[in-house]
Formats: sequence, structure tokens, C-alpha cells
Amino acid sequence: MLRFAFASVAISAVGSLALAGCPSSSSTYECPPGQYWDQNAGMCTGGGGYQPCAPGMVMGPQGCMAQQQCPPGQVFNGQMCVQQGGAPQCPAGQQWNGQQCVGQQGGILGTPAACSPAQPVDAATAAAVGQPLAFLGQQQAPGAKPVGSILAGNFQAGQCLEMQVTLNAGKCYTVVGVGAQGQEVDVLLTPGIPSPIPLPPLAQDNSSGPMAVLGGGGNCFKNPSPFPGPAKMVLKVSSGQGMAAAQLYEK
Repeated sequence: MLRFAFASVAISAVGSLALAGCPSSSSTYECPPGQYWDQNAGMCTGGGGYQPCAPGMVMGPQGCMAQQQCPPGQVFNGQMCVQQGGAPQCPAGQQWNGQQCVGQQGGILGTPAACSPAQPVDAATAAAVGQPLAFLGQQQAPGAKPVGSILAGNFQAGQCLEMQVTLNAGKCYTVVGVGAQGQEVDVLLTPGIPSPIPLPPLAQDNSSGPMAVLGGGGNCFKNPSPFPGPAKMVLKVSSGQGMAAAQLYEK
């Protein structure tokens, strides 16, 4: 009888120690929704109870972190502001294609679909920059005539402007562009038809500096089709800022 009583006391003491010193797996990992296990406090916290983070901080996957304020229509996912549907915020003029930010028309690098538009200028201001364009056009495309109006704008670095043009069959084309000192000006011709995938440019200049020439010096660009085709003349300022303009010539 004595041995039985001693064994009962020993078993009871061991059980009491286990309950007092070792939280069960359910109390450690299975807290109510909206709460988590705080190892220091030894209890489930959150959900209106004990909050270990400082004001302006929230509990994230890796502990306390700053709660970033997002624009309307977006939420903070713990790393960045995303659209409420889950897409990251893209720069102006671009959209999320499921993998990366691309131009809103799925465009190519250097087109307005892949860069923000510059501020167009009125016809009178554009005419004021027409003289250096005409001089450069006479040098690079002798005997050619200007087609359409001057494409001109006030640019910040990385901005573009575009103009819809028609490339006639059997004709040869030159594009000239002029910008302010310190600018990197580029001109190119791109397909003028809508496309769900990025299309390569038809032609682009390979010069550098504030003057750009596509198809100059007797190497004008010919429409390879036997029919007239739509295209876009694109003027881009990759660096620098200020006025820039471009003109299409046909021969």
C-alpha cells in the first residue's frame, strides 16, 4: 500500500511539471484566427489583444515592420503596394502583363507605349524650330519633300512623341530630328498597326547627340511592300530636357 501511494504521488508530480513548463502544440501553433503565438509572452496575441509592435508598425511574416501607405485602390502586401487584384504598381504609361511592367499597347523599347509622352507644342512654336530641321533635311535628303507636319514637343528625359504616317509604295523616306544642346535625340519608324505583342521597329537612327538622322546620306528607307502601309514616326529624348522636333521626308 505504501509503494502504491508513493508511485501515485510521483506520477502526479511529473504530470504537473509537464503541464506547467511545456505548452502543448495546440497552444503554440494553433491560435485563433487573427492571432499568433508570442514566445516571450507565452500566449496567443493579436486580434485586439496584446500588440508587441510599436505605433505605425504591423506584424508581418518576419516580425514587426512599417505599414506603408499605398495610393487609393492599392494595398500593402508586406513588401510593396499592389493593386487590390494583386498586380504591382507600374510606372505611368505602363501596365502589368502578369510577369512585368510593359507599355500599355505592349510596345517596344523607345516607343511611346514604353515611355511617357512629352508635352506637345502648338503649331506656331513648332514652326519656330522648323528652320534647323529644314536645313538638316536638305543636307541628308536632297531632292526629298517634307511630309505632313513637324512633330515637336517639350521633353523631359525618357519621354516620347509619335505621329501616324503613311509609307507609300516605291517611295524612299528620311527622318531628321533636332533637339537642345545636351539632349540625346532618337528617331524611328515603327509599324502603325495594332499588335498584341511587341513589334520591332522598321528603321531607327544610330546617331548620338542632339541631332538624329534615319535614312540620311542617300540611304533612305524604302517601303518593302507593293502597297501603302501605315507607320508611326517616333521622336524620343533619352536624356536631357527641352524642345525637340522631327520631320519626315519622302522622295
